[in-house]
Amino acid sequence: MSGKEPSDALRVVNALLTQLDKLKTRKNCLIMTTSNLSGAIDNAFIDRADIKQYIGLPPAAAVYWILKSCLQEIMRAGLIPPIDQTLHDYQAIEVLRSAGGSAATAGDRETQCSDLLFSLAQQCQGLSGRTLRRLPVLAHARHIATSFASAARPRLQTWLEAMRRVVDEEGREMDKVEGRV
Repeated sequence: MSGKEPSDALRVVNALLTQLDKLKTRKNCLIMTTSNLSGAIDNAFIDRADIKQYIGLPPAAAVYWILKSCLQEIMRAGLIPPIDQTLHDYQAIEVLRSAGGSAATAGDRETQCSDLLFSLAQQCQGLSGRTLRRLPVLAHARHIATSFASAARPRLQTWLEAMRRVVDEEGREMDKVEGRV
């Protein structure tokens, strides 16, 4: 604490620490906490933790999986036509390669989609899971809904390109916020 916190905040922290100390008498009690503001956590609170584990942003394979699952949901909802007409919509994306692997299909469109998703996953390194899950919604709102209002369902390649554009835009916005531009 820097001494600049209001007295109410100090009382809350003290009350929390007191209650944590009382839990020592309980058996089989587990308390789990998370924070994305680890620098702001009170040292006395940290000292009471038996296990401290830092969990960073998702690695490349997890980014790929998150994006893939988002696209599967969009396919299941019928917003994207299947890549291969012999597959069900939600299964079509299963032909895409896993992160770091090689393309698992013979078709050009499938390979192109696989490469686009892999490239997008690489571009998304450093984004949180929450941001990754929000990408398709932002892509639809910013690029797909306006461009395809009267046309047929946009293909998977269109969604991937719109998501890539959103990542670019979000990166530029973060640069502005952080004063890099």
